[in-house]
Amino acid sequence: HSMCAHSWELFEMCQGPISQFSESAQEHWNKFIARYKSGTGARARQHNVRDNTYDIFSRMLIMTNPIIANKRRQIKCSHCRQIGHSSRSITQHSYGPSTEERAIIN
Repeated sequence: HSMCAHSWELFEMCQGPISQFSESAQEHWNKFIARYKSGTGARARQHNVRDNTYDIFSRMLIMTNPIIANKRRQIKCSHCRQIGHSSRSITQHSYGPSTEERAIIN
């Protein structure tokens, strides 16, 4: 959203190329565009360049919309059902008896 919707502000403020800012964001978008544009999981229309470009640009605006960006899927642990970590971060989980169960057993 910031790059697509506010690039005109950058042009006016800097009076120069936008590339003088960070290239990491540009590299990220290049990877996204390549994935979205063509390949096995292509979602953009392929029958003409205009529709293809329109689909990619629309998708970029949707993905960078602040309201939608805040509603992205959150990581949820399948073991303890808490939000913020996954079951792969196993250091937080113990698969043996809990301290309460150990107290009952002993």
